[in-house]
Amino acid sequence: MTFSKISKGIVLTAIVLLAGCTSDKTKIADKITESVQQKMAEDAKADVQGLNSEWLKQGYQDYLVKNIQVQITDIKIQDDTAVVEYKTEKVQSKIRIMLVGVIGKVSPNGERNFNFTDGASMVQKQLGLSEGKYWGPVETANLRKGPQGWQVVD
Repeated sequence: MTFSKISKGIVLTAIVLLAGCTSDKTKIADKITESVQQKMAEDAKADVQGLNSEWLKQGYQDYLVKNIQVQITDIKIQDDTAVVEYKTEKVQSKIRIMLVGVIGKVSPNGERNFNFTDGASMVQKQLGLSEGKYWGPVETANLRKGPQGWQVVD
């Protein structure tokens, strides 16, 4: 074997290893985002449990989930485990509380026309808040790779 063939083999191996690592990091980031969105959906469901309108309940839940941004700050992978540090940007709790009050007063005839973005913006102005969302603190999650891929274990 020539030196050229050996060096090409080493480069190819390095590329494959880097691609695998990048692929795992992308899958892990996607799993964290999915987990955060699922948690927000559960929290939103609890926020509006007293409302009668299923349409408004689902709209509120969809609005909050759609307005989450997850930023991965660090991923450490070792074998089939990973530790991820991340933070989330989400709608402020003061706005959430008041928005639930607002949608609780929407008449049945107007519920399908209610715009959650406009409602949240109105609440934000009423509260005198310059930002409707906030970045939370850095959080940590542990993941394990199993037959179904990466799964959050905490």
